[in-house]
Amino acid sequence: MWKVQLKISPFFGYLMHQSSSDWIIVEVEIGKQTSIGDLLNDLALINSEFRASVFNPETGIVGSQIDIVVNQTLLHFPSEMSTRLHNGDIIILLPVNTGG
Repeated sequence: MWKVQLKISPFFGYLMHQSSSDWIIVEVEIGKQTSIGDLLNDLALINSEFRASVFNPETGIVGSQIDIVVNQTLLHFPSEMSTRLHNGDIIILLPVNTGG
């Protein structure tokens, strides 16, 4: 099994049932053929907050208030849902910045 690192901004800390001003970092085991879509689907199935805020597996839609970055590359959905993950990849969940 490979491992990837999931970094969640403090804004989304409630997804991991943590209230913290620090980034939440979780190692996740994945198979060798796992795509970003597969990972999002797995996380949504085990975490209802993730499903409500980040990714709905029934529609395949990433929430409009979140950006997903893999190894410093911003992904564009749904076209990059099939992006394959590799051992040691870093996936970052960021809130979309708004304001003026």
